[in-house]
Amino acid sequence: MIDHENGGSGKRSSRGQLIAKAVGAFVDKARVPDSIDRKVALLEALFSATEGVNEGLAVATAWSSTWPDDPGDEMIGRLWDQWRMEGAKPKLDLLEDFLRGQGWNWEEYLSHEEIEAIQSSSLPAATSEPEISKPLPSVLLKFSLVDELPKLQSEVLTSEPLCSGLAVKGSATVWYAEPNTGKTAMALWFLVSDIQDGRLDPSRVFYFNLDDTLQGLAEKTSIAQLHGFHVISEGYKSFEARHFPTVIRDLIAADQCSGVVIFLDVLKKLCDIMDKGKSSSFGKLIRSFVLRGGTCIALAHTNKRRNADGEPIYAGTSDILEDFDCGFIVYETDLDLDSQTKTILFKNKKSRGTVRKQASFRYSVREGLSYDELLASIQEVDEADLLRAQQQKQLESDLSLIEVVRDGIRSDINTKMALAALLVQRTQCSKRTAIRVIEQYDGTDPETHFWNFQVGARGAKMYRLLGQ
Repeated sequence: MIDHENGGSGKRSSRGQLIAKAVGAFVDKARVPDSIDRKVALLEALFSATEGVNEGLAVATAWSSTWPDDPGDEMIGRLWDQWRMEGAKPKLDLLEDFLRGQGWNWEEYLSHEEIEAIQSSSLPAATSEPEISKPLPSVLLKFSLVDELPKLQSEVLTSEPLCSGLAVKGSATVWYAEPNTGKTAMALWFLVSDIQDGRLDPSRVFYFNLDDTLQGLAEKTSIAQLHGFHVISEGYKSFEARHFPTVIRDLIAADQCSGVVIFLDVLKKLCDIMDKGKSSSFGKLIRSFVLRGGTCIALAHTNKRRNADGEPIYAGTSDILEDFDCGFIVYETDLDLDSQTKTILFKNKKSRGTVRKQASFRYSVREGLSYDELLASIQEVDEADLLRAQQQKQLESDLSLIEVVRDGIRSDINTKMALAALLVQRTQCSKRTAIRVIEQYDGTDPETHFWNFQVGARGAKMYRLLGQ
């Protein structure tokens, strides 16, 4: 029934919306997939079938919310973004077979005309009434850029993603990072990768290294020499940070911005980010540079305090983030002492274009690493792998709570409310946490579940340990 050739484009279409409608009407009745891998595969198939439209994402989050181990809307959105960037594998038969086996069918949820539209992929085109001709606003015509189109086209850069999709060519991006997250190492790793993959011309890349020791400056300059890009630093070759605005204005006046990429490490050395007026002026300067074909990626700091969700807050006024095209918060999510690795997260706070909502990376924190070894240790963490790692970390954190529930069931305390009360009494956890643990580890998969239930008298859920 589903055309298997068009999945995964991410393009909004009526066909994708119709498929989302038919699947969405059934998901509250669909059973929970029996493993993490099968859940991810079915979500990927749903993405392909609905062509990545927002309605398909809504179906995915609604369906996953019925799972005891619901990964949450944020994680589903990250998987959706990954498939939009990389394309989803066509597993559409998997989704259709999974649903049909539970009694789902097209005819129950779509009209005959809608089914025919999906089969033929030829949906009716929208019609519109002809517009009434109105006089042109001559007062504004003198400002029109239409006559300047050839010049504008010569300066336009393709919206090509840079830095693993965390920046876009021809735009201004700012990364607000916590201390010791490795923001400079990440910037250099992204830069070298983009040069090696042919996305950047190294002769037109300039790294402003303004917050470093002499040894650090020498290391970064050595990397620059190896890969062909340029390093600029305070006090060398007559450059001073206070002259940066003049340098950018000269670049604009000389019409030399097109294709130039500047990394600013760090932003506070070039702009007083706590001063609203100065931040606004700096943002306008970078906007002028970007509008003439330049690309800017700025590194900045976060505040010491965090927001209500426990995430870092960007330092300074809001003007930089408002004037730049894209902004990310960067912070540590895991420090594994056994493997001596750190995992960091780039989380999007503002986007124009096709940047990712978030992405995670892992690198070594072993003592004695050279800078080259540090860069070589960086690797992106796959979203599905990250989901598994988060679930494993949650499991390890919940083990003591799980054992209390197991003891309770062995002692014939086997209703949800009674088990929750036992958990609260013995561990002083919140009732909400107790209910989450009982529901999250309820199921039939011995790899991720510890108990399940049978419905007893008056509909009560009576829990028992798996294998009993």
